[in-house]
Amino acid sequence: MSTAGEPPRRSFLMEFFAAAIGGVVGLVPLAAGALVYFDPLRRKKPAASAVPITSLDAIPDATNGDALIGIYKISANRQDAWNLYPNEPIGSVYLVVPKGTKEVKALNATCPHLGCFVDVNQSEGGYSFLCPCHTSAFHGDGSRIMPCVSPRDMDELVCKTEPNSDKSGYDVSVVFQNFQPGLAKKTPKT
Repeated sequence: MSTAGEPPRRSFLMEFFAAAIGGVVGLVPLAAGALVYFDPLRRKKPAASAVPITSLDAIPDATNGDALIGIYKISANRQDAWNLYPNEPIGSVYLVVPKGTKEVKALNATCPHLGCFVDVNQSEGGYSFLCPCHTSAFHGDGSRIMPCVSPRDMDELVCKTEPNSDKSGYDVSVVFQNFQPGLAKKTPKT
């Protein structure tokens, strides 16, 4: 029996259950919003795939020295956690054929020292690569010319050269990847 001025027991239980049900109902949209917001962080990044960059009529002759085919900009779809940027430039590569070989080699045009763009230095004896920021120099095959401030050779990328469908030339594709600058070991950027 309740005394005058005190709330009845039933009123307390009703308020308690109403607050509990309201709390549960309020948590559902909050949990759904959190799942949507953090969804990109839970996704796994797809493995890099080969990007077609050019076709060649023939592999250049490299019997007398390294052969420079050219520099090519790489564009691909770039995606961060919430946005997709279609056909964005993501870097550049030099295609070379090292002396005495018949294989096309792809070199990342970013200097392994601090990430500057590496230029081509043409001379009568052939070509080499030179970083204008801190004068790192590289042979035509990407190996360092000592003394060199770069801790490693130019970063070689996976390059695929396959005869095209009508066997009249070659299609060249590259698995593009950037690496951490300033380290002796090639460590991919995430």
